[in-house]
Amino acid sequence: MNFKAVITLTFLTILAAIVSAREIIPFNQEWAFKKGPFTSDVLQYGTIFSGPWQSITVPHTWNAKDMQVRNDRFTSNEKFYVGDAYYRKTFVPESSWDGKRVFIKFEGVNTNTEVYLNNSPLPVKKEKGNMVYDGSVINGNYQIVGRHQGGYSAFVLELTNMLKFGVENEILVKVSNEATPQVIPVNHTLFPMYGGIYRPVQLIVTDKINIAVSDYASSGIYISQKEVNKKSADITLKVKLENKTPEMRDVQIVSTIFEQGGAVKVKGVKKHRLLPQGRQEVVQDIRITNPRMARLRRSLFV
Repeated sequence: MNFKAVITLTFLTILAAIVSAREIIPFNQEWAFKKGPFTSDVLQYGTIFSGPWQSITVPHTWNAKDMQVRNDRFTSNEKFYVGDAYYRKTFVPESSWDGKRVFIKFEGVNTNTEVYLNNSPLPVKKEKGNMVYDGSVINGNYQIVGRHQGGYSAFVLELTNMLKFGVENEILVKVSNEATPQVIPVNHTLFPMYGGIYRPVQLIVTDKINIAVSDYASSGIYISQKEVNKKSADITLKVKLENKTPEMRDVQIVSTIFEQGGAVKVKGVKKHRLLPQGRQEVVQDIRITNPRMARLRRSLFV
């Protein structure tokens, strides 16, 4: 059978037990949103977290309408909101996640982002398109999870050691689309920046020994090809592994390449002794025999 497309699955096994694949949970529904400008009085600032917030679903931008308004003097946009806004979402981390690693992945937030976690959020109820937060009780403390600059790259932050499992937690995201000299684009003149969480969000749950999640928000697996001809093709897989246990573990990297129709083309297995803590790279070489050379009009498979 001619090889038409390289479709690769990589699994990690530990002492003959298959590590469960990362669990990916969409995190896009039932967000609350509030746009500034906000008070600069530090004594009053906390009041913005109670009362009504707009109920939204991400992806979302607060410039969907005002970015279309043009100044009468020029053809450039000059009337849209630039500044801070907040997003928040209450959720209950499953008790079964205790002992695992939990991450949050943002596909894109424009432009500068701060992410916080609150283990004792305010009670909230839905009311006519709003999420209304009860200000009669004390709000919990917001702990900083991490920061990210730049609106056009995905990023991942780890929540593991900050969560309380089985009870309500809250993610709070502070976003600003204000232009800054250290983040491209440096102004709104040629390329106005739509503020908001404008791409999907996910929770990712893995075991303590796992293929890296936070390597620039990638899959942790890098595939390259070399020496490709009609007789054979050499494929190199670079897999980034993490071990958050205190012990060395013997693992196997099992990679399978499939035909377009689902038949197994070739399988590779590589053993590796994984040191405790830190991140390590494992390189695996696989040779495919009799590959079919891609022709853009006839053979391209996406």
